[in-house]
Amino acid sequence: MTGQLTQKKRLCLMLLMCSPAWGNTVFIGDSIAHGYRMASAGRGTTKIGASPGEVRQMVEQFKQGGDVVLSSGASNLCSDMGNISAAIDTAKSKFSNVLLLSAPHCSSGVNLRMARLCTGNCEFVIIKAGPDGVHPARYNSRKLIVNK
Repeated sequence: MTGQLTQKKRLCLMLLMCSPAWGNTVFIGDSIAHGYRMASAGRGTTKIGASPGEVRQMVEQFKQGGDVVLSSGASNLCSDMGNISAAIDTAKSKFSNVLLLSAPHCSSGVNLRMARLCTGNCEFVIIKAGPDGVHPARYNSRKLIVNK
């Protein structure tokens, strides 16, 4: 299911302003994906505190689909690049488009590696974190605020 994101689709994923807001988007991952899933009354598999290994298993168990918002669990264990990489690769092969979210507190090296893995039908975004340095101050079902 891999392919290149069109500029329109990339913008839609980045702003998450499609109509309806999340459409058929699936949310998979840790607390970051969980917050967006709850804010949008979306569907998917999320778990607060999920490790990269748990997220990889979630991705592997999910059926193929359209778009996915993926939070890899890196915010809970930045050093587990093996499982992070496997989750990203599996998501890219199972879903038409992948929006990979990361927290700014992961080292720049980890975020750079995730950005490099996120090619083709994948868009990588470092979210703008709130006071805890990990989660958004407020989850918004209509848009995703990103670091510039």
